[in-house]
Amino acid sequence: MDLNPLDTRFFNCLSEVPLLGVLRGCPTEHAVAVADVALSAGVKLLEVTLDHGDALRQIELLSYELPEVLVGAGTVRTSEQVDMAVEAGAQYLVAPSTRSDVLSRATLLGTPCIPGAATATEIEHAMELGATAVKVFPAEQLGGPAYLRALQAPLRGIPLLPSGGVDVTNAVEYMSAGAVGLIVGGCVFSPEAMTAGDYTAISKVVRELVGVMS
Repeated sequence: MDLNPLDTRFFNCLSEVPLLGVLRGCPTEHAVAVADVALSAGVKLLEVTLDHGDALRQIELLSYELPEVLVGAGTVRTSEQVDMAVEAGAQYLVAPSTRSDVLSRATLLGTPCIPGAATATEIEHAMELGATAVKVFPAEQLGGPAYLRALQAPLRGIPLLPSGGVDVTNAVEYMSAGAVGLIVGGCVFSPEAMTAGDYTAISKVVRELVGVMS
């Protein structure tokens, strides 16, 4: 697979700390501080989901305030959202499913795209459409680390990132099952803690997770 500079930076960040944090519903006034807490723990990949009304503004803010962080847009479902996210400064895209229009637009713009898929057929199809890596979603409901391990035999070499129910209790097992990295959302970046601006609580969970993976 030929890698462009953003692909390379994405995988370099994963090699340092194999976590991609999801900020879903974070109030804009807390977004930079929450991201800074993650960065302080070593997490350099953060995704702002587009199902939040102020998501594009948050992507702009994080890209400007924390250049060490590789900021992505999540829940990308249309080619129009690809354009808006990239214009706001998103350096990669994460999608809940595999859509050819999203992937073709991302490829045209040279932006890494990590679509969601569940089965071996869907994962291979995503890679054929130009995916940089594939989000295995919803990971826990599909069978957890055992399911990911089963996929590895026929799909070895495809970078898989489980998402959905990934936390400190199963992170090591997912990595042992062959994940190239983990996508962590509300189990780590608690909506309640983000809304309250409880950075200490978020820092504790993030550092605990990074610690078990060291």
